[in-house]
Amino acid sequence: MERRPGLENTHLGPGSQDDCRRKPLFTWVSWLLWGVILLILLMGIRPRWLFGYPSAIRMKKEAGIMSMSFAEGVEQFYAEYSRLPMPNGQKSGKADLDSDTSFPDGLVRVLIGKEPNDVGKQNPSDIDFIEGIKAAASNVKIGVFSKRLPWSNGLIYENEEYALVDSWGNFYRVRLDGDGDHQVANPDPEQAANGRPTLPLRVIVWSPGKDGKEGTWEDNLRSWE
Repeated sequence: MERRPGLENTHLGPGSQDDCRRKPLFTWVSWLLWGVILLILLMGIRPRWLFGYPSAIRMKKEAGIMSMSFAEGVEQFYAEYSRLPMPNGQKSGKADLDSDTSFPDGLVRVLIGKEPNDVGKQNPSDIDFIEGIKAAASNVKIGVFSKRLPWSNGLIYENEEYALVDSWGNFYRVRLDGDGDHQVANPDPEQAANGRPTLPLRVIVWSPGKDGKEGTWEDNLRSWE
């Protein structure tokens, strides 16, 4: 039988070149459809391992807001009593005073008006100057592979003592204008080296950030920014 010219490669059955060219397109479309279906299902059940943990952006934002709130509480204390709250065992003098929001230093107790009822209360009116700060969450897991934190993001009340922690369970650092010169030394070495050795403030507060290290300023949250 005589073949017509040009019809030698017109076979379109399985295994043909046209069929091979169609398969990749079909495969990618199938995977895309399955991906969309899976995403819809996941959005419906919202598994904790995917959606249940706080985002890094939110944690940084909350830590920054809390540092500013604590600094504002100190300023309100000053407006009420015309003096700064003092950490346990410290007095105003010839230099800035460094403290933190841990249990022993006692600044948190003073600012929320929970000092013992004895002589020498710094906040005799028992005013809560940081009432907007919420209680800390306990036993918190902030990521799939992270260990649980005893406390995160807020006020801690334990054994009749008070403290304040950031999103990663760190105590905030506090620097007070102890010598009354209306400024404090800038603890950030990079800012200090770039023309800001002092800050015209009575109080500054900062968080050590995610790594918990005060000296690594890349992730620290500051009340003055």
